[in-house]
Amino acid sequence: YLCQAARARLGARAAERVITLQLGRGCSVTATLGERAIATSMGFTPLEGLVMGTRSGDLDPGALLYVMQVSALDADQMSHALNYESGLLGLSGRTADMRTLIALAQTGDTEATVAIDVFCRRARHYLAAYVAELKGVDLIVFGGGIGENCPTVRSQILQGLEWSGVLLDEAANAAAVGAAADLALPQSRAALQSLPVDEASVIAGEALQLLAGS
Repeated sequence: YLCQAARARLGARAAERVITLQLGRGCSVTATLGERAIATSMGFTPLEGLVMGTRSGDLDPGALLYVMQVSALDADQMSHALNYESGLLGLSGRTADMRTLIALAQTGDTEATVAIDVFCRRARHYLAAYVAELKGVDLIVFGGGIGENCPTVRSQILQGLEWSGVLLDEAANAAAVGAAADLALPQSRAALQSLPVDEASVIAGEALQLLAGS
């Protein structure tokens, strides 16, 4: 949805190389070339990839084995910890809610600051990797509860990507909360957008196609 809706907002401007960041309780990044998604941060399960609300994201398998051994955890207990006790919740030791973490960080809370920093660094890691994989980027789109509503997170994720021609309009970014918005400076090589996500419309459209085909 993010890819299609953001391209439609661009109108006549071409966007062959698109990177979408779905950031909420669950998080993923997808690189799209033309009409084909060529890479995603998710793997065999949604656990792989970005730090999420309560999911860990990428981890060294050796670290998992170590924790299982020293804590005498079985596979079910480890699965529960990775899916429901990790991510922002595990890093902060307090909450998986990004708005709460931002408020805590503004008061000097170290754990909240670390949780936000790790979240943004992992997202930037994948974003930069996909810029390289696409050999540039024409359009970057943020969606999901965090992607739509947290300007400070969007700004922190994009920090350091100026080398790729990605230039964020900080004023436009700060004003974009919960609504479709253009976020790039005029001289930016890549368009930047935040969009409310309507996943249900994509599911309904694909279901309709299947029914029509049968």
